[in-house]
Amino acid sequence: TTPNGGERAPTAAEAAACRPYLEREVVLTGATTVLTLGQIAANTLLGRPLAEPLAGSRGSVHALEAGTQPVNLVATLHPGELLRRGTDKALAWADLCRARNARARPG
Repeated sequence: TTPNGGERAPTAAEAAACRPYLEREVVLTGATTVLTLGQIAANTLLGRPLAEPLAGSRGSVHALEAGTQPVNLVATLHPGELLRRGTDKALAWADLCRARNARARPG
């Protein structure tokens, strides 16, 4: 938390430290698609600066390597954003449908 009690964004190193756990989970589950919730998760996995707006990532299916396994990545809005801006729920719904329909890309 920040000195005033708010939540702080993770550092790039903190966010990157979680990637091996995700990659292992993808391998163990055989997942073909990863749905990220929010800007930091999407940017970390896509190798983009953490502060880059989510708008550049959401709305399409991205190719991602999780360990040695190719998977699809679909970025959507953080649930907190949907609570603040209920009108964006249609965007999140479209992203969920996109993730559901994504097919694993051939290796």
